[in-house]
Amino acid sequence: AAREEMRHAVENQNRDPAKGTTIMAPPWAMVFVESSASLGADAHMGRSIAQLAGERGVAPGDFALDLALADDFATKLRWRMDTPEWSSAVETSQRDPRIIIGTSDGGAHLAKDDQADWSSYFLATWVRERKVWSLEEGVHQITLMPANLLGLPDRGSLKVGGWADIMIFDADTIGPWRKEFVNDLPGGGGRYRAYGHGVHATIVNGQPIVLEGKL
Repeated sequence: AAREEMRHAVENQNRDPAKGTTIMAPPWAMVFVESSASLGADAHMGRSIAQLAGERGVAPGDFALDLALADDFATKLRWRMDTPEWSSAVETSQRDPRIIIGTSDGGAHLAKDDQADWSSYFLATWVRERKVWSLEEGVHQITLMPANLLGLPDRGSLKVGGWADIMIFDADTIGPWRKEFVNDLPGGGGRYRAYGHGVHATIVNGQPIVLEGKL
């Protein structure tokens, strides 16, 4: 009975404030598994709860609850809002000259998803896949453009005498992959570590600090 009640609440938006919140729950087609002890990354990566449930011939709500039980309620889920309406609004806003590409509060809440992989997502989605920007324009938007706006004339471009802060990536494969929660901050504090595809080297002031994903 409890399972049926929860599933119904998710799939049927409440419109009566007297009965509780009227905010729509994330649709199953937009909810993805971020981490699961019982379901490996290769088994769920890139597929929504709706897709995973469909592959198994069960209702999405039942699949989500079964997965939570199998993981002893340690399952982490991610809600993606990439609807056609959302994409159209984001495309319009990012082309506005008053907008800087990026995330507004990255790092403000390390124990939650801080969207640290926004730049590889931007290059993969808005540059390579949707072609809203050319590769040169996309790189310019996340390097020299913010540097100039912030009054940092010696950053954001490659030039003789510059700081040689460089990221070397493959334009055909650059993109986010997965995240995991790690407790590697002082005092055992936790944060999300993001992993991506297509980044070969990160160089700071001419000194390589990450090569092929390794410090």
